[in-house]
Amino acid sequence: MEPETGRKHNSIALARGLCPSCSRLRLSELDTGRTLYFSAISLPNQLGCNLCQFFRRLYAEHLEFLLGPTFAEQPNTIRQKTSLTHAIRVDILERVHNVPEQHQLYDILVFNARISDTWYGNSVKKGLFFRDLHSIDSNSHERPTTQAWDGEAAQPHGVLSKWASLAQARLWLHECVHKHPDCQSIVSGTAEAGGLHATTRFIDVRLWRLVQLDEIFSAAPLEFVALSYVWGNDYQLRTVSGNLAAFRVQLLGSDAEPDERLPKTIEDAMLVTRALGYRFLWVDALCIVQDSSQDLTLQLTQMDMIYGLAVVTIAARGSCSSDSGLLGISVPRGYAGGSDAELVVNDEVSVGLWDLGHSIEEEYEEENGKLADPRYYMWRGWTFEEQILSTRNLEFNLERMVFWCGRRKSCSERDFPQFANTDMHNPHHFRHAVRKYQRHEMLFPDCISPDDVADDNWLLARWNTMRQAYSTRSLTFHVDRRRAILGTAKALNNIMGGGIDSDGITRKNLHEEVMWFLDLKKHGR
Repeated sequence: MEPETGRKHNSIALARGLCPSCSRLRLSELDTGRTLYFSAISLPNQLGCNLCQFFRRLYAEHLEFLLGPTFAEQPNTIRQKTSLTHAIRVDILERVHNVPEQHQLYDILVFNARISDTWYGNSVKKGLFFRDLHSIDSNSHERPTTQAWDGEAAQPHGVLSKWASLAQARLWLHECVHKHPDCQSIVSGTAEAGGLHATTRFIDVRLWRLVQLDEIFSAAPLEFVALSYVWGNDYQLRTVSGNLAAFRVQLLGSDAEPDERLPKTIEDAMLVTRALGYRFLWVDALCIVQDSSQDLTLQLTQMDMIYGLAVVTIAARGSCSSDSGLLGISVPRGYAGGSDAELVVNDEVSVGLWDLGHSIEEEYEEENGKLADPRYYMWRGWTFEEQILSTRNLEFNLERMVFWCGRRKSCSERDFPQFANTDMHNPHHFRHAVRKYQRHEMLFPDCISPDDVADDNWLLARWNTMRQAYSTRSLTFHVDRRRAILGTAKALNNIMGGGIDSDGITRKNLHEEVMWFLDLKKHGR
């Protein structure tokens, strides 16, 4: 290009926060085998380059994850390379060709890429997309002006979006409730017909107050939503004897006084409940009087009915406390330090994160319980039975919103379905096993092939595996080890017609279950 034109182009790019190297990036130059370099150093008191910062954050957040309690092996922290320039290297590995149909209208390239540090050598694989800005309206990807939980706030399929599409969640739920006969609850009954105690409380998300079951007037069976989350060490509002009367009049929002406001996760769950078309929400911290031993005992013994009869359970899987908020509702999702999932590079191209399925964090969370962070959802004791007993789950995790029902395959934003883990440690898999057992009991023995037997011994073998998984989960108070399994044990006892006690122990195998031994090979003599 002409010198004057080049200077003009670079001045525009620099005004947008790009270094001269990044300003020259062109869509036509990107292909398999190409290597890009970005500055690994952010100089103090300088704005720096937005694109270099984007890749620095991708690498830095992966490094922080490696340094956490999740991985047994630590990353390299000693300089390995001898190159004079410290850079973030991006190797474009291969082209992704199964781009969704709606994106085929645009000139968009999707690649698997390896992002590494030229000095320390640690690397992470990410999906990246590069988009031709001349083929679309780039303004369509700005932060939505509507509320984050509005259906219009979602990004297109494939792009890691900051906001969840609750319009899509409502469609999933409606489809399951009305068209999936195999997605029945593993508990029987209704909330009113002897299922729940008359004093069971719910949050009325329209009136923002607590109500009791015997105060709710409805011609049809009560439909409600439940919340599954972790309390964490942050702020947690609780219902106690002293504030119960006030909460029955009005709950205050997150902008109220510090010791009276709703935690963000609970307030977000109320917004989701309304967006899904329901009025009542059950949340343990507010629907149980926490300083009443009588109310605690009553409510804990009906956990099987609460989660089993809920239309859907909202699972705050990506949140580490009750005040973290639901990711994609009040808290934007995506990596790169919370920056935009798509970054405009210059007048020609933008770059962003592409969702290629399970993230490395999700895989370790599901497959390596002993290495997972005990503060988080998948490895807390109380969430164990909430996952198993729920008829349907709507999960909000680090990258996407996922809907689980009675089908083995989940529904996921951007259409990357997950499958229930078949190693029998996964709560979704165990719920499938219970449903299979229930269907088996309704068939005649001569209708069942030997390979499809689901009798008592078959289900108990899976239950023993699930109890082992439960024993690895973290609880703040030792006394809760038994409490947090009461609901599952009760439901399983009812399903099998007896034989399971309140601790989840099978009575006919009691002599084996109370037998303990010391592994001398492991512990020595």
